[in-house]
Formats: sequence, structure tokens, C-alpha cells
Amino acid sequence: MTFRNPMGHDSTILDYMLISSRFMPPLKDVRAMRGPDCGSDHYLLRAVMQLRLKRTTSKSHPVPKLDWSSS
Repeated sequence: MTFRNPMGHDSTILDYMLISSRFMPPLKDVRAMRGPDCGSDHYLLRAVMQLRLKRTTSKSHPVPKLDWSSS
């Protein structure tokens, strides 16, 4: 949540991101996105993360061997 005081000329912005501790190292940057006024004094937060995903390997099914020899 990002808050900006509408009263006065102070513009204090507080950024809070609630994430698990295992996602702290991949978190690179957090910024407040000041967009169109939607009747609120809060702004959208954008987080940039760098994740390393493991490649999933599919189990290959063995091809059944056919006996082509004539008996």
C-alpha cells in the first residue's frame, strides 16, 4: 500500500510489500506507479523480481516392442 497525504504540501510515500522471506533475494525493485486519479490517495506498487524456474522434465513412456517375425 502506498499512501500520500492529501492535506498540506507534504508528500510522504510509504511502500509496503508483504512477501515470503524466500522471495526476498529475487526482489530487485519496488516502485509506486502514479496513474490516473481513481478517487483514492493510494497508488499501485510495481515489483520487479528475478526468478529462476526449474525446467520440468516429462517422463517418456517406453515404446512397446512388436514381434514382427512370423512364427
